[in-house]
This record gives sequence, structure tokens and C-alpha cells, in this order.
Amino acid sequence: MGVAPADGEARSSIVPAEYGGNMDAPEASVGNTLYLPVSVPGALLFFGDGHGAMGDGEIAGTAVEMSTHVRLQVELLKDRRSRGRALKTTTT
Repeated sequence: MGVAPADGEARSSIVPAEYGGNMDAPEASVGNTLYLPVSVPGALLFFGDGHGAMGDGEIAGTAVEMSTHVRLQVELLKDRRSRGRALKTTTT
């Protein structure tokens, strides 16, 4: 899950960075909020694969992928400045 990097730069989504990327972690789940900086017009949000089972990340680059139904709420916070992604969990 992420947005386009700044300046039209081509980046891999495998390694997470300031724009998001491979967010395969248990903390990226129901009820939590992900903040991403918008660096290009329209943000160009992308959202990837669902996992039926996974440890803490994809050590070998694989997981149990599955079809999902997702409810995603997107909100633009114009007055918030960010240098990178931030994940707010329900416990923090």
C-alpha cells in the first residue's frame, strides 16, 4: 500500500520507504491508520494483495495470498506535514 514517490522516481514496492510500499506486517490491519505523504498530484494510491496467513513480514518473499473484500477510507489532511509513512495502531 502506498503512493507515488516524489519527482516521478521509479521505485520498487518490495522494500517499504517513505511513500509506503510492502506493508506486510501484522500491525497493518483492521482499525489501524496509515499516514502517507502526498508527493505528486492525485497521490496515485496503490493497494495490493491480501494475506490469509503471515508471520512478521515476508522473510522468504512469500505469504498465503487470498481474495479479500476491503473497505478503505481515504482522507486528505492538507495541513499535516510528513517526511514519511506513519502507522497508528489502535493500541498507540
